[in-house]
Amino acid sequence: MRSIQTRLAAGLLLSLILLLFVQWLVIASSIRQLSEQYIVARMIHASDLLVAGVSPDEKNQFSLNTSRIDPIYSQPFSGYYYTVSAGKEIFRSRSLWDESLPVVRAEPGVPNVTRVKGPQNQLLLVLGSAYQKQQQMIQVAVAEDISSIEKDIDQLLFQHAVISLIVLAVLISLQVYLVRRNLRP
Repeated sequence: MRSIQTRLAAGLLLSLILLLFVQWLVIASSIRQLSEQYIVARMIHASDLLVAGVSPDEKNQFSLNTSRIDPIYSQPFSGYYYTVSAGKEIFRSRSLWDESLPVVRAEPGVPNVTRVKGPQNQLLLVLGSAYQKQQQMIQVAVAEDISSIEKDIDQLLFQHAVISLIVLAVLISLQVYLVRRNLRP
């Protein structure tokens, strides 16, 4: 009886550990991917507004009209940043203070998303986009601090792991009880 019980417990334990680990990986990947897609969609909108605000004057000097841009980009170290490069002009959000965003180059129509350390050691998700406007190339980098989102995701995944371990312990205990009860001589 011990041999059968040991083999059944080992088989169930390995199967459940594998299943719960794969489930944890899929959930972790899905949550991170969904949150990143949501943030990138917001940053694409902000990038489009920035490009719409860029215009050349009669001397072909560019200016940026910030009236349509969210005021969060004006608050120092708010976690929302942008840099616009149009011609020889570079416009930075006031929220960057004296910091700068890393250059994230992109081709028109092919945005580039990356993660970097930003001002005050914030974890930034940066969207680099390129646009063609009036025969001029405009490079836009929009960034958002994702530190708090990453922290929340990590906390959720930790809770999921704890619950999974409790379920694993309950299932193994239940199996041991049932095998002992049903295989009793």
